[in-house]
Amino acid sequence: MTSEPVRSRARLRADLTQVFAAHRRGEISAQIAARLPLAQAADALRLAESGTVVGKVVLTP
Repeated sequence: MTSEPVRSRARLRADLTQVFAAHRRGEISAQIAARLPLAQAADALRLAESGTVVGKVVLTP
């Protein structure tokens, strides 16, 4: 008997595999609103939650 969390993880893995493959082929792209250093993680979280940006807020090392 397969539990629901195991099926969910397998489905997520399959879906993400397809998404990342489409990204590598240039079929889709991620819209980046801002890139902030990890040291500014609190600022990045506030920005992401503010609802004022379109796209993702990315933390960089």
